[in-house]
Amino acid sequence: MTRYGRYLLETTKEFVEKHYTKANGYEHDAVVVYGDTDSVMVKFGNLTVPEVFPLSIEAAKLCTELFPKPIELEVSE
Repeated sequence: MTRYGRYLLETTKEFVEKHYTKANGYEHDAVVVYGDTDSVMVKFGNLTVPEVFPLSIEAAKLCTELFPKPIELEVSE
């Protein structure tokens, strides 16, 4: 299980850091600043909470689509 958790983390990190970039039209390049088998923390630049919350929800949705059910990424407040 630990190996699969690591795979989920690495896949999420890779996707977020490749998708949320200035080159793709976003204001900042996203950086995964922390990852564990059950959490990932992403810095989307110097955005306010109201600005970053929609990106967080979108990222969770897109990353969830990468994995088989019932794996689902969620945004915590």
